[in-house]
Amino acid sequence: MLEYDAGLPMEKRIPHRQVLKVKVQFNHVVTFEDAETLERIHLNYRLQYLKDIVLPRLLDDSSFVSLTQMIHANISLILDHLQKSSQLLETLLVQVQQLDLQSLLFLQDACRLAKHIPPLERQAIYEKMVEHNLFEVLVPFFGEASVAVGTATGGENSGQSDPARPRHLVVEVLLLSTLNDPAHLRGFLTAESTNGEGRALLRGLIRVLQNEEDQGVQSQALEILKSVMDPTALEHRERDSCLDVFYDRGALDELVEPLREPLHGTDGSRSLAPACCFGRQLVCELLAFTVTHHGFRAKAYILRHGVMQQAMRLMAASQRFLQLAPVRLLRSIVGTKDDGYHRYVAKNGLFAPLLRSFQQCLQPPALGGNLLISVTLEVLEFIRIENIKILVDHLCKKHGDLLQAYTPRFKVVEGLLLKHLQNQECEAFPPEQHTAGGPIATSGSVGGRSGRQRSPGREEDDDDEAYFESLDDEDDVADQAAPQGAKSLTPEQQEEATCRASEEAEANRRAAEERRARMIAAAGRAFGSGNEGGTPLLLKSNQGTSQTGEAPTLKGLLGGYEDDESADAAGAAQDHNSERPADQEAAGQTAAQLPTTEEEPTPQPGLAELPSHAGPAEGEAGAAEANAGVQEPQPCGRAATVEVPDRARAPVTVASGQQRPAGNATTAAEEPDEAETKDNAVNEKALNHVPKRLKTSASVES
Repeated sequence: MLEYDAGLPMEKRIPHRQVLKVKVQFNHVVTFEDAETLERIHLNYRLQYLKDIVLPRLLDDSSFVSLTQMIHANISLILDHLQKSSQLLETLLVQVQQLDLQSLLFLQDACRLAKHIPPLERQAIYEKMVEHNLFEVLVPFFGEASVAVGTATGGENSGQSDPARPRHLVVEVLLLSTLNDPAHLRGFLTAESTNGEGRALLRGLIRVLQNEEDQGVQSQALEILKSVMDPTALEHRERDSCLDVFYDRGALDELVEPLREPLHGTDGSRSLAPACCFGRQLVCELLAFTVTHHGFRAKAYILRHGVMQQAMRLMAASQRFLQLAPVRLLRSIVGTKDDGYHRYVAKNGLFAPLLRSFQQCLQPPALGGNLLISVTLEVLEFIRIENIKILVDHLCKKHGDLLQAYTPRFKVVEGLLLKHLQNQECEAFPPEQHTAGGPIATSGSVGGRSGRQRSPGREEDDDDEAYFESLDDEDDVADQAAPQGAKSLTPEQQEEATCRASEEAEANRRAAEERRARMIAAAGRAFGSGNEGGTPLLLKSNQGTSQTGEAPTLKGLLGGYEDDESADAAGAAQDHNSERPADQEAAGQTAAQLPTTEEEPTPQPGLAELPSHAGPAEGEAGAAEANAGVQEPQPCGRAATVEVPDRARAPVTVASGQQRPAGNATTAAEEPDEAETKDNAVNEKALNHVPKRLKTSASVES
């Protein structure tokens, strides 16, 4: 049914049954005693054939996932059987050691399929292989015998000579093992009890890296060596033993050997073979990796053997990708921020070949936009940003003319020259000794303020600095001169200072009294009767206040009010009324007419009270009038006293319920000091309760 696909033309239809029965051959590399495992191998192959060849256009997502899960489950069971069967695994590795290509292909497939199983199971099968000498059986494939095996196998099977194919399979097996756990291969390469097999395997990997014709295999060899040489996951002792193999036993000498060779081919041609060029590029990448991860070991080796000078010779190669390889190594050296590396680069003039190639790329007919110009500008920008002074000074002094020529075209070059000028200025005027171009105090403070430093470019007459300096100067002068001045003053100066202090205190007191009077006047205007037809009563004038020093009554000023929450003020007022003398009570209940003649001022110990409905009125200080015919009822049945701001300033008492006749006020009885004190307390409490609920008990009749 699947062979007759109507969606495909007749010539493109595949006879799937014939392929599975005739063309596909099953090779028994090792004998599986378990028939169920053998059946799973056949079933797994048919499932993969269906998923990849027969049904790729017809499968939906759910069916595709189901087939994939079935395949992975079978793979896990097959590899688990291989891992648990020690005899089967040992037989396989022995056949591989005998240079059997089919056994090597079986081992490669087993390692590939191990990527699809869980990590713990994958780790277990690799550990089982290492126990059965996995790496020892792979060493012969890096010798000359592997070439003969590959030639014979290729001639028999396909008629094509592929002598390096077994080596490719071995490199892939090593890479898969290293990706799972590099400790196994690292331990084999660095072990001293392997009878030279570890060193032979390492030498074979280096040769593959340098000269292999397949660039993919060269890249795989690079990844293997990087994983083995990575010391990040190693302890200190293990790291030293691992690096000793490369730095002390000649492995790196073999690795950098192509950099010492001439750039022309062995047959006299000017260009190298592509495999050799790519091998040199990978060598530079591996050296850059060692510079980044090996620290002083790589530094000592590069400085001692002049590896960087040999690598920069590649800048003269005709291949652009080969010219970029030493730039990558130079960038890693610059990125270490190690002064030893930087002095080495400056001393040997390693930037000269780079800038020469940079200049050639900018000349016609070049467009000036290739990758070499980009990486050169990136290196210069990194030097400028990090302000590597050794390299900045070297570039701007040795290659200043070349950089100056390209300043208008590249902002990076302009910034590098500017950074050089800034460094020269800092050397001429060190910031710790000069600020804004001038000398500063040796105490390390600016303007006497410890811990504060002047920003670059700030002038000495800045407003903020002058402000802080003036504050410090005033504090210092006050702290130092105060005790000395107190002792050095003469008696006349002390007396003059005392008089001046008294005058200032008196002026402050008068100002406070004026403010109080203004507040009272404002309160009077705010709480007046509001009757425009009547003439409001002025309680107190500024002249009267200045003469007697007495304050007006707040209760009389505000008129009659009742506050439910001011119980304390009401109780105090009742106590005050009950304690008044009999003669004052009698005087409060009699009506008297205010005299119009002036009288001598009499001292008033207490504050006078106004009727509950009376309110203050605006007027000039020192003048007050009373309107005639205004009815003043007393809702509380108490006598109300009022102060008049005439020259006599005699408080009078107006009887409750009486009408005040036109004319001036009459005098009232003096209140004792105790009554004055209680009235003041009542007024203070009333002031606190004014904004709450003010009620007017009466209004002024017109």
